[in-house]
Amino acid sequence: MNIPAIIQQLRTYCPTLKVVGGAADYERASRDTFGQVPAAYVIPRADDASPNEDQTQLQQRVLESFGVILVLDNTPDRRGQTSTTSVESMKYEVHGALLNWRMDPTRTARGLWYDGGHMVDLDGARLFWEMVYTSEIFITEADGFQPDGDPLLHIEGHTPDDICNFDTALPQS
Repeated sequence: MNIPAIIQQLRTYCPTLKVVGGAADYERASRDTFGQVPAAYVIPRADDASPNEDQTQLQQRVLESFGVILVLDNTPDRRGQTSTTSVESMKYEVHGALLNWRMDPTRTARGLWYDGGHMVDLDGARLFWEMVYTSEIFITEADGFQPDGDPLLHIEGHTPDDICNFDTALPQS
């Protein structure tokens, strides 16, 4: 999962957000009551790997998910009603940046999808709302360890009648 690419996507396509950062930024912002809002912080959530689908090689489906934690202003209304209604508009701005976006077209056949959201915290100054997005990727033996080896240049085969030599450097007739 490419967290910096997700952050850049939000910065580019969510003009309302004053701050977009990662997990370390979120940790600091959660303690700072007077930080800039609205803000969004991208945090990794989970990797859910299926069993290997191939009997002779490696082919695994992996669901990668990440969260976008929105931090919204709650100071005009300490009961939280104003910030809860602003969640709706911010959700659709974030959806516009992320839904169906393919971070790595070489690994995934379809774009991100929304996996749900929930309130993380509410205080007198801010409302924290997390939106979860998921992507389906595939990993193969090409992604794993590739041992060094000598190239196969000469193959010798035996048949009951004679010995056959196959030299890969020479054209075969």
